[in-house]
Amino acid sequence: LVKPASGTIAFDKIKMDYQRPDKTAIQAIRLRTAMVFQQFNVFKNMTVIQNVMDPLVVVQRKSRDEARAIALKELNRVGLSDKLDSYPSQLSGGQ
Repeated sequence: LVKPASGTIAFDKIKMDYQRPDKTAIQAIRLRTAMVFQQFNVFKNMTVIQNVMDPLVVVQRKSRDEARAIALKELNRVGLSDKLDSYPSQLSGGQ
């Protein structure tokens, strides 16, 4: 969420120097990594399904239909398929 001012990153076979950012390398790294919030933060103005779909559409550039299918599968896997249209404020901390 915060752009670095300097330094390098090496991931798999991808290396990038932030003094000379390479858009191709940035995208390749984003496609292979994920972010987990330490404070269990999600976007409060988005429903559960929207929070799960968003990175699939924005970062991985999947179609909305494909992202929705993946999100439904994963939410079912963790027992949250009944909370698709709930907002974070309507969930418990464990959810």
